Amino acid sequence: MQDEKQVISSRQLQILVVMFTCGSSILLIPPALLQAENDGWISGFLGLGSGILIVLLYIHMAKVFSCRTLYEANERIFTTYAGKFVNALYFLYFFFLSAQVLSNMGDFITQSIMIETPKEYIHLLFLVPVIYGVKQGIEVMSRFAETLYPTFIILFIIFILLLIPDIELKQLEPVMSAGVKPIIQSSLSFLSLPFLEFLVFLIIIPCVNTKVDIKKVMIKGSLMGGVSLIILTFLVISVIGHEVASMYSYPTFILAKQINIADFLQRVEVLIAAIWIISLFVKLLICYYVSCIGICSIFSIKNPNTVAFPLGIVLWYLGNIVYPDNAYFSTFIKVSLSYKLILGIGGPLLILLLAKIRKKQLG
Repeated sequence: MQDEKQVISSRQLQILVVMFTCGSSILLIPPALLQAENDGWISGFLGLGSGILIVLLYIHMAKVFSCRTLYEANERIFTTYAGKFVNALYFLYFFFLSAQVLSNMGDFITQSIMIETPKEYIHLLFLVPVIYGVKQGIEVMSRFAETLYPTFIILFIIFILLLIPDIELKQLEPVMSAGVKPIIQSSLSFLSLPFLEFLVFLIIIPCVNTKVDIKKVMIKGSLMGGVSLIILTFLVISVIGHEVASMYSYPTFILAKQINIADFLQRVEVLIAAIWIISLFVKLLICYYVSCIGICSIFSIKNPNTVAFPLGIVLWYLGNIVYPDNAYFSTFIKVSLSYKLILGIGGPLLILLLAKIRKKQLG
């Protein structure tokens, strides 16, 4: 799975970034931004700006550690056992993120599409191809995402175009009626999901062609994904209004049900379902891939393929129990910001500081 010869292109990295950014966020970010009511789209821009700063931090880390992954850098900077301990923390972060993504997928499908199907079977249906894909390695995963990307983009554009006739700009008024505080608080959700999760790319970037301008690719992919989420939030507010949207767990899916062109083209919510499932599947691939690499770094396992299946069983079980319902998940999103800030900002800053000190000592 983790082969030094495996290389992905700049285009493939950008596609992975865009689809990872959209992933869970397509359905979860709009309701999170609605904390700012009709100013949710403004929160999106504020969160995107802050998120780009986080991405720049990770890009700097990638440059400092050159061809090393986050796991490899930790073992080099810390002592052997301390490095493995830090790697264990990041493994747990990525693994629980994998369980979160899997649970999101199961919840959405069982609540909106296949209501009578047990969530456990939905999880199994998606997890089997994920395990297979991860065992094939990052090259195959990237080519798979590259194949799905055109479909993802076309469906997204069609979805937006079909909603344009229903936009009511009056829904956006009054602007900043509740003040600045709700906008800032709401933007933190955008920072947490997905930008503080971009740590996963510190395991993938070393696989990218060394001639590629990583900064340009990462920033472009982040902007494309982030702006897409802001557009969705804008549409949710301007079409159905923040008051109605706040009543639903998946307002973006409800938004799709509003599409009705001359009583001929309607019931196209399958569009948003397809968009979300495609991007969420790619995000799950990425999260589970870096989890497998992590467990191997902790226990010094040379062939990550050996852990893909047994770890997948644990992931299936964890995905079934980690988030009992949407109310619990909504609460988790709010409280998870603290540990995401520790691992997503505090950890990288500490690692960079120790790397600088050690470099001086060695010099």
